[in-house]
Amino acid sequence: MLSKIHPGRFAPHSASARVGAVLLLGLLTLPSFGCAAVSGIFEPKAPATLSPEGANVEFAQSTPSNKIATLLGTIDVESEAKETTEAESSARAELRNKAASMGATLVTIDNNIGQRAPFSDNVRVTLVGRAYRAAD
Repeated sequence: MLSKIHPGRFAPHSASARVGAVLLLGLLTLPSFGCAAVSGIFEPKAPATLSPEGANVEFAQSTPSNKIATLLGTIDVESEAKETTEAESSARAELRNKAASMGATLVTIDNNIGQRAPFSDNVRVTLVGRAYRAAD
């Protein structure tokens, strides 16, 4: 239904009024949906446990020479927990597990970053390393 629009008056059936009503409704319902979405997205995953294969991967303190090991690739992992030590331990286990899945026997840690996880009181640890297979 079209309304006759007078200068300076609000036309309740105009397109701009309908758009405004939809935007207002969206703003009023956003907080209730937003909280549910944020809590589901930012749930930390369960801590990683060291697999039997991962237990065979050792940490190298420095980059091994080409004569004793072959570089297989880079690995990055992320872990989140309430305590820094728990997040670090989980990230190290996951790093060793990923290295083992690549056929590695050694892994280095090139970057170790710890920071507060967004939207929580947790600590997030990110490790970036390189996987190597020892020469036969």
